[in-house]
Amino acid sequence: LGMFARGEFGVVAGYSSDGKSIYGLQMAEQALQSGFKLGYYSLEMPERQIIRRLAAMCGVPLKTIKDRSWNTEQARMLRERAVVMRDWDLDVISGTVTVDQIRADQMRHNYDMIIIDHLHRMPDSEDRIQLERYVRSCKSLALDANCAVIALAQLSRREGFPEPTTNQLRGTDVLTQEPDWCVFEGVIVTGK
Repeated sequence: LGMFARGEFGVVAGYSSDGKSIYGLQMAEQALQSGFKLGYYSLEMPERQIIRRLAAMCGVPLKTIKDRSWNTEQARMLRERAVVMRDWDLDVISGTVTVDQIRADQMRHNYDMIIIDHLHRMPDSEDRIQLERYVRSCKSLALDANCAVIALAQLSRREGFPEPTTNQLRGTDVLTQEPDWCVFEGVIVTGK
């Protein structure tokens, strides 16, 4: 799975509006183009918006797609992109989900990779103990299902925006202990 190994749980962390969702979609596209089966759980955007963003990766601006104002060349590019996307083994699930629901989907579909866009938006995740359960469940899901599980997580802001560290992960210390790796603004910090 490229840099993401089966059985590993990883975290992609960044500040609000840093582009974590775009990075998650880029990871998804790479995996899908390699023929992997992927479950993308968006707790922030509706499915329609995820599909539009994936379509826009062909070079047509997202606003053009939203407004349906493409020119002839852009329409050709979007048709070609639609053909490529039809071949992908992708499930996009948006709305409220829990790791137990994701585990049930994994048992049904046998995903190679699962991306959870944004872990801190799961139900009751403001409760530290519940968030810790989610994190541990993500780790055990990766191990049990032998798939890569990647969660996008929010960093707490610090004055002056210093280089990010794992202790800035919002919510719980377990986010610094359970992941096999973390990615911050293109820097890889290995776990354990």
